[in-house]
Amino acid sequence: MIPMSRIILISLIALTACDRGTKVFWGLPAQRVTVNTMTFDVRVGPIYVETLRQNFIAIARLSDIAPNAQIAARQVTGCSKLTLSPASDPSVQYFKIDC
Repeated sequence: MIPMSRIILISLIALTACDRGTKVFWGLPAQRVTVNTMTFDVRVGPIYVETLRQNFIAIARLSDIAPNAQIAARQVTGCSKLTLSPASDPSVQYFKIDC
């Protein structure tokens, strides 16, 4: 049987990792942006921008989230030409910087 203190510790470690971004963007600082009731952590890399959705949406579809994520990425980068990557999903979106 696993002691309750270990379960709590493992849960806390897992929760703190939820908003770190993906592996490529871990070392980059995030800027929190809210667009139309959706909140994103935006991290800017040399080629791509990552937007990590922070709020819960019951039926999350990329087609509904991507336009707001792109607006958030534009606000942070100042770049108006961002192309959505096919690797994106409803939780994490990637945009190629074309500026």
